[in-house]
Amino acid sequence: MRLRLGGRERVEAEMLSRGASAHAGGERFDWQLASPKWQFDDATYAGSAAAFHNPAHVAIVIHNYRWRLGLAQGEARFDALDKRLAN
Repeated sequence: MRLRLGGRERVEAEMLSRGASAHAGGERFDWQLASPKWQFDDATYAGSAAAFHNPAHVAIVIHNYRWRLGLAQGEARFDALDKRLAN
């Protein structure tokens, strides 16, 4: 099965495919693409950036893409919340 990804997803998937060592700076790029109207400063970004050094970060992000594309199961305990947010 070949999946069609949008521009942002293609860029992020490529960065992720290179591994954790190659994704430095990619998170800030993602923040800017995901929230183009949010003008966050360096301090705000730095406050969250520590989470990107979590050894599980890349695996979590890859799972999120798979879940969004319907290729992985989400956590059942969040199903009701997902449905509420989708409406």
